[in-house]
Amino acid sequence: MIGSYLHQYAYPDWFQHHQDNNQVLKTSHKHSAGKSQCIQLRGEYLYVAEGRKGMRAYDVASIANKGFSQRIITSPASPLGRDTHIPSRDATCLLLPTTQPIAPAQNQGELMRNDKMEQPFHPLFNYAFISDAVEGLILVDVNTLVDGEPSNNFFERALTWNPDNILAGAKHVSISGHYLYIAVEKGVVVVDIDDPLNPQVVTTIPLNDVRATMLQFRYLFVNSVICN
Repeated sequence: MIGSYLHQYAYPDWFQHHQDNNQVLKTSHKHSAGKSQCIQLRGEYLYVAEGRKGMRAYDVASIANKGFSQRIITSPASPLGRDTHIPSRDATCLLLPTTQPIAPAQNQGELMRNDKMEQPFHPLFNYAFISDAVEGLILVDVNTLVDGEPSNNFFERALTWNPDNILAGAKHVSISGHYLYIAVEKGVVVVDIDDPLNPQVVTTIPLNDVRATMLQFRYLFVNSVICN
């Protein structure tokens, strides 16, 4: 990260150049998108919640390739050969259970490396979780991007879930273990995704105008507007 301690000690000349520029970044690369409300990077793909345009995964493998004309790529092929877009009414946030590049299918069944005593990935690692202010919770299987087969890179919804409109106004989602914490109009809805395609409401924490949540160890931190 530019300006960090790592930058200072690993690249002192570049760090000092950054300080001399009053810590202002002089170079940027833009890409036309929707209303980018939430982003998450995994490997060579950038996942973006784009409001009324839904969710899309962009190819950012060439972000530092000066020989490539476009640093952020919607698709290296036509929509007939690739489509990493999920339309939705109002995608507000997205969550990947881990930002590490993973391929869950390569550690299941006959591919299990028993000599290493490895366990299979939990099923929730197969999905991207999208909060949508209108549609609730959307699950998308994103393993197609890591299976080594470039001809099947097409996203499809695995689940759209909003029982009794409990997720109305959903605007943010975080995860701990197999529980999602979704910020909605009426507070925070805790959802058990131990069986990802059969979510279960655990409880609702009533709060006013929740903006975001974050977990660390035993505690859930909630950013909300408190009205007197």
